[in-house]
Amino acid sequence: MNSLRSVFPQWLASRLVVALAMFGLAPLLRAPHPGIQPPLSWEILTWWDSLNFIAIAEHGYNYGLDGQEHTIAFFPLYPLGIWLLGQLGLPAWLGGALINNLAFLGALTVLHGWLRERYSETLARWSCGFLTWCPYGVFTTVVYSEGLYLLVSTLALRAFDQGRYSWAALWGALASAARPTGLALVPALLTVAWRQKLGWPAYLSGLGTSLGVVLFSLYCQVHFGDYLAFVHAQTPWRSTLGIDWLGWVRLGAEASLGEKTWQLYLQENPLHLPLGGLLALGLYALGRCHRRLPHVTHQGLGLLLGLGVWLWGSDPLIQLTMVFGSGVLLWRSRREVPGVVVAYGYWALALVLAAGHPVSVGRFSYGVVSCSLAFGWWLGRHRFWGRPALLGLGLVLALFGLRFAEHRFIG
Repeated sequence: MNSLRSVFPQWLASRLVVALAMFGLAPLLRAPHPGIQPPLSWEILTWWDSLNFIAIAEHGYNYGLDGQEHTIAFFPLYPLGIWLLGQLGLPAWLGGALINNLAFLGALTVLHGWLRERYSETLARWSCGFLTWCPYGVFTTVVYSEGLYLLVSTLALRAFDQGRYSWAALWGALASAARPTGLALVPALLTVAWRQKLGWPAYLSGLGTSLGVVLFSLYCQVHFGDYLAFVHAQTPWRSTLGIDWLGWVRLGAEASLGEKTWQLYLQENPLHLPLGGLLALGLYALGRCHRRLPHVTHQGLGLLLGLGVWLWGSDPLIQLTMVFGSGVLLWRSRREVPGVVVAYGYWALALVLAAGHPVSVGRFSYGVVSCSLAFGWWLGRHRFWGRPALLGLGLVLALFGLRFAEHRFIG
């Protein structure tokens, strides 16, 4: 109950920020290009993957229709929840939004209580703060599966860390039935069981987390004659699996040189890269001399410089930071955070890297709770960045809510 009281105000505030951007601001603005003029209706909550989740809940899976996106690519736990609430008379958009938002509140409560009891209040507070205000948190507000996956995966990690292996297997099986990254729990738990020389129940727990995807695979075989239908159906989004080196190089170039081709952008704005260096130098200098400045001055300058870096690097910079920044911070924090969190984080990030073209990698990384915990650890060690960081993230969260409403892609 103490954890719920701690996380509820920020959870509610973040919901209100996104709702204000989507329902209060977006309908008043001129339609962007590309994008649409969003209607003032609940339809705003159901774009992109939301439509597939609703279609599964209302009509079941499809697969094998050439030229179409196959809904079998989406894991079953979340649409099953929407279907169950639909049997009680709730519209699909309302059921999906309720599951996502309430499950996210549950994930924050579980994470805060776990970290506070076994580790530190500082780690709990800043990890939950980052998870709440990260711009990709917009996907825990709309009809998406992020909130539900964060809840069941966090429950699995906590149960394993506490030695409750049967519960870890149960929650892990639900996680592997919710999203592909749930598969990362299997090698993560087995790795920790081996390194810490745990008993056979821990190994069985790790293997048990695969039950969700195993049952889904059997469903695919029975109904569509293909055990790996959910993998083969990824073609409309990712033509090949494996690390797309060229895609990652392109993403890095877009972050450092701007979202245009290298040659064209260097012709148009050759000062873009030096400007990024100056912004980074300003942040470094501010961090070194923060004790010599008045608190308000430091906070204000930190916020302005942070927003400047975001405007400079835009979405590609956020995506790269979520993937590689969290990887670096997980390594640096490995002695101060739960070992199972570190193992899960690396296996999940490896799965994200191996998924082919780096589309939506920022959102997928956000769904890995280890990434938020890594950034929370860093904020806890550098608290003078805390408020400007969370305030800046909140402003970008509002912008992402606006973009979602206008049907503009968020990676």
